[in-house]
Amino acid sequence: MIRFFSATCTAVVSILICACSTATMASLSKREKEKMQTTLFKAPYLKVFIAIVEVFHDKEYYIENADEWLGSITTKWKVDKDVRRKINATLEGVAENTTKVRLKYSVQKQTERGWYSTEDDMRIYIAKKYYKKYFDLIRRKLKRK
Repeated sequence: MIRFFSATCTAVVSILICACSTATMASLSKREKEKMQTTLFKAPYLKVFIAIVEVFHDKEYYIENADEWLGSITTKWKVDKDVRRKINATLEGVAENTTKVRLKYSVQKQTERGWYSTEDDMRIYIAKKYYKKYFDLIRRKLKRK
């Protein structure tokens, strides 16, 4: 009986791990995506705004528009063979020294018919890792200032 229970638990855990690693962004609700893409920084709005512009520049994204008043930073597409990427940010000062930031990472793949979005095909764990990486880069940039 114990062996059966142990084997069953192992099988269930394996299935859950496999399902989590293959789940895509399309399976998330809008709210879940926003939660993954959003964080708070304990720093003044302008300082965070400048840090984001610098991080995007460091990662070789060309700034298309940086509007401090609207809290919007957009980049141009970065093309690498048949894949292009861009990252955008929206900012909102929520308190004197707290700034809310939402990043939006876009990926498109080129086919004979043109470019098509692949964000929904992205694995959740990869997307989480990507957003965490950029939030960490912004945090490091803020610590240096």
